[in-house]
Formats: sequence, structure tokens, C-alpha cells
Amino acid sequence: MRRLLLLLMLSLPMVLHAQSGLSINLLFQGKVVPQERMVETRVRGRSISAYGLSFYRSVRAEVSRQELLRIEGLYKNDTKEALEQETKRKSDSWCNSLIALPAKGSGGRFLSFQYKRKGSQYSLTVVYLEGNANTIADLRSRIKM
Repeated sequence: MRRLLLLLMLSLPMVLHAQSGLSINLLFQGKVVPQERMVETRVRGRSISAYGLSFYRSVRAEVSRQELLRIEGLYKNDTKEALEQETKRKSDSWCNSLIALPAKGSGGRFLSFQYKRKGSQYSLTVVYLEGNANTIADLRSRIKM
């Protein structure tokens, strides 16, 4: 029991700081959209290791145009250090973007930004991934995107 508790305590800082150093981290910390309006998912371990991933973290929320523009600005700031990027956009209606970031440690890092307009609100999803993949094509082949 003590070993399990020690393992959890040692891994907590890694989970909390996985996407540290990125501008989008402000969103994950609840500093752009309040935490109570977001649905956050974190996954580590065996359930995602089959895909060559070691960490998955996502945030979903319904946001205003002003919030979306701020979040998109944070994402665009992170694209400056991207190794590669794929973006599909239809004006103000929807956007799907994925970037490969420089590796930290032994694995690759990826950041996905997606939104779809729903009336005056936007349905937003931001995903941060870490794993064995180093390119977007490699990531796609592993998770069959």
C-alpha cells in the first residue's frame, strides 16, 4: 500500500507539469475558462500504451467568441515551436489543427486544437499527447486517425 501511495505521489508532478512551458497550459490550469465549465480527461498507463502513448490530457468546453480568440492565440503561440503542423479550417465555422512539438525526454509531444461553431458559442476541444511517436504521420498510424 505504501508503495502505491509513493508511486502516486511521485507521478503527480509529472501529470501536473506535462504540458508546462506551453502557452496553452493557461487553459489547462483554468485561467482562461473556469474549471467548472470544462470537462477534463487525463489518461496514463496501460489503456493508452497500446497506441504508443504515455499521457493523454484533454479539455472540452463551450466557449464564447472572446474566449475562443484568446485560446486560439495561446495555441498559435505554441505553434511557433512546432516541428510540423496540419490545419484544416472553414472560416469561423470550424477548425481542426494538430502540431508536433519538440520532444521532452524520450517521447514526442503533440497538441490538438479543435472547435466548431454552435450558434453564438463554440464547442472547443484541446488535447495534449505524449508518446513514442515523433511525427504526425507516425501518430496517425498508431491511433488510426
